[in-house]
Amino acid sequence: MKTLATLLVITIMGSAFAFAEDFNFEEAILFPSWRGDRNSTLELTGERYKSGCQSLRWSWKKNDATLTFHGEDAFAGVNGNNAFGLWVYNEKPSTAPMYAEFLKGEKVVLSCWFWMDYRGWRSLGATYEQIGWKRGTTIDGVRLRAPKGMENGRLYVDCANFKLPPAAWHAVIRCHGSIKRMV
Repeated sequence: MKTLATLLVITIMGSAFAFAEDFNFEEAILFPSWRGDRNSTLELTGERYKSGCQSLRWSWKKNDATLTFHGEDAFAGVNGNNAFGLWVYNEKPSTAPMYAEFLKGEKVVLSCWFWMDYRGWRSLGATYEQIGWKRGTTIDGVRLRAPKGMENGRLYVDCANFKLPPAAWHAVIRCHGSIKRMV
């Protein structure tokens, strides 16, 4: 049954990514819209990937590290019915969550967290409504915060998309149950 559910999630995600603009990191260089803080290193790598032949490797030296993406076009027209999603490969399971903060400029307008108690690839995402979207909210970026207590960490990100149709992510959340809204 678990195998069937996983296959269903992969099929639905594949369909969703086929119709929505995603960042699969297949370019020769990393776009400047992705940046790490002073404690982070970002690299394109073929070491692990979910789609194509490379992904974004985010390495950090201190547990307060951040990975930020800014791009108005990626969020243009987003509303509470849309969803965000990304595949994340975690090498070291952690009891601490990873926080996602959705930004307007540098101001946090929405936030949520994901359990990072797994090893391997996992799809992380939710509809914006699930994390507290209010009518009139606008977003132009997202910031991921490394799990607290996880120094010298490393995650791989692939197929990031910030404007998915909601049906795809409802199935993912039911299978993984990984999203938690910050209060």
